[in-house]
Amino acid sequence: MNLQSALGLSLAGVSLICSIGFLMHSPQVREPKPDIPAAPSSYIEKMPSSSGESYRIHQLNAKGKETMIRIKYQDSSDGLLTLGPDGKLTCEAHYFPDGMLRKWASYDVNGVLRSGRELRADRTLLWEAKSNRDESMYFLRVYWPDGKIFQRKKHVFKTQTGESSYYRADGTLWQQSTTVAERLTIVKQFDEQGRPRIIKTRMPKDSPEIKETEIFANAGPWPVMKVEHLKEDGQTDFVQWIAYSARHYWDESMITPNPNPLMLAGVEEFFNGKAIGRYQLDSDQRIRIIEEVHPDGAIRRRHADRKGKIFREDMITPGGLSSQFDYSGALGKVPAVDSRLLIRLTDDFIPTRRFNEGEAVLREAIAEKLLSKEAP
Repeated sequence: MNLQSALGLSLAGVSLICSIGFLMHSPQVREPKPDIPAAPSSYIEKMPSSSGESYRIHQLNAKGKETMIRIKYQDSSDGLLTLGPDGKLTCEAHYFPDGMLRKWASYDVNGVLRSGRELRADRTLLWEAKSNRDESMYFLRVYWPDGKIFQRKKHVFKTQTGESSYYRADGTLWQQSTTVAERLTIVKQFDEQGRPRIIKTRMPKDSPEIKETEIFANAGPWPVMKVEHLKEDGQTDFVQWIAYSARHYWDESMITPNPNPLMLAGVEEFFNGKAIGRYQLDSDQRIRIIEEVHPDGAIRRRHADRKGKIFREDMITPGGLSSQFDYSGALGKVPAVDSRLLIRLTDDFIPTRRFNEGEAVLREAIAEKLLSKEAP
């Protein structure tokens, strides 16, 4: 074998060994998989100018659920909202631009305030809340700008009842209210001398008082509210009974709220603290039944048609009932109701609304003052 042939065989052998080595050590070719992007851990939400916020940064966990919200306000201050596993707010914080804590609030699993406090932009105390030791209730205080009390509230978690007292800027008692599951049940309103003038009570359907006040028991679906108007000396002046009208069909078993508007179903007139007359009214404020209560307790009750003509008259005494009927008009007509007794319902939220209006004016004034300090 000549040298050229031997060299050719040697090169061929080296080539074969290199090829085998390459095949033995070459990486496995994996099946290509689609490139799925990872879920974002946060995103930015630009806020409308009317909100007072510039933007929000929403923090998400591995499952894509929101756990935290960072807020940048238009005044360069910062805020932080912490959310629970169900997405409900558990903690809220707001800081002044210099880092001082402006607002802090802690909420329970139902999103109900447990404790906290907040300062105004001028760093006066706006409100503060704290729970008792066993956390069965919390107490809230809201303050006027000069530090005087505007509202005191006690909320009991187990019964979901709340009791609030509101005070005017001069310290006089303005209103007291009781709520059950955030629904007003009793509202007492006071005049500028702190004297009680109006008491509103939401009446249960089976209230004995409604049954005893017989002519209002069937006025509308049922009377839902008793409104007692008091004189300056505290004696009852007159009482209004408020019910739903029956313009639209509605049953208590229905899930939807009652679509019927409220109406004045009846009025009771008093003298020296005692009832002297009662009037059952229809939705057009016309008298359908009128009662005269005599000093000896006897009641003269007259029934009228839609035109006001009396067709029946009853005398109710301890000895029994006597009635007479006449459809010719001989029993006369019922009078018109004194307009003084038809006064409209007062606003249950007057104190809060007036306070919020004052706070809005104060915020604007403080903002203008801060801007003037920053101006060159």
